[in-house]
Amino acid sequence: MKSENQTKRGVRPTRRQKIVISQHRLAAENWLVVKDNGLVLILQNKESGRKRQLRYG
Repeated sequence: MKSENQTKRGVRPTRRQKIVISQHRLAAENWLVVKDNGLVLILQNKESGRKRQLRYG
């Protein structure tokens, strides 16, 4: 079981996700995808660990 301070590990973005990331003026190579439910894309920065939430569309 995961404790409260542990988070899910991020994975590399797919091509579709990279397009969404670049539409929000971010560099896709600097971000990992933590969660993608089709409406919202939750990213984590590779270096700083900062999280961002992007909407599709």
